[in-house]
Amino acid sequence: MAGREKKREHYVPQFYLKAFSADDSEPYNLFCYDMAEDSMFRSSTRNIAQSSYFYDLSEKQALEDLFGDMESVFAQVHEKIIQSQRISTLTPDEKYVMAYFISHQHIRTRKFRDIVKQASEHTLEVVDEEKGDKEARRTVEAGTTEEGAKHWQAQLMSNSLRGFADLLIQMNWFLFVNETDYPLWTSDHPIAIFNPMNPESDPEKGIKQRGTKIHVPLSDAVVLALYDPRDQLVLIHFLLAAGIDFRTE
Repeated sequence: MAGREKKREHYVPQFYLKAFSADDSEPYNLFCYDMAEDSMFRSSTRNIAQSSYFYDLSEKQALEDLFGDMESVFAQVHEKIIQSQRISTLTPDEKYVMAYFISHQHIRTRKFRDIVKQASEHTLEVVDEEKGDKEARRTVEAGTTEEGAKHWQAQLMSNSLRGFADLLIQMNWFLFVNETDYPLWTSDHPIAIFNPMNPESDPEKGIKQRGTKIHVPLSDAVVLALYDPRDQLVLIHFLLAAGIDFRTE
């Protein structure tokens, strides 16, 4: 909701991060690992997966305020899944809310912004090789900068989430329950999309490519998994043979 200026803008929401903390109240500390620095440290959810004015393109903080309103809805469905440990408890509307959350979370991170910049750099090389027009070059070149990539990311979050969520709804949903003594962990880009059947990604097909799998750790005990429905029988046979505890609708 609108109100006091929020300098820190989280690209992974605090309600989500709190599900991985052993604390029952503030400050909800987590043990963190910095891959770049190869170091571990302890921090509260308030101080991680955030950056100053990460989203907003002006001082109005319109995106951050919008995300705050959306997150209150996301948080309710997220908590319901964690507590019930069942996908079948969700109403169709709640399931779509979770699909929308996954779409939103995938696009909103620092890693995704870096992907936008890398893709722009590659496209710029192609434009230069083909000697494209100057206006096209300026448009592509803008995406190689932090501010330009921020614009592209904002546009994707405004225009692409519903289409992405519609694709997720069509996948098979499972819930994996961690019954070991070792808690699950997450990251600052928590949506894992992979395809063991077709490891070479196809930019035109995206998650529509056969064999796509998506894992979303929801807490230290629960992982939401979305799988290509065309591979359902093979997958269920594997899970049963492996003795993996999973729940579906």
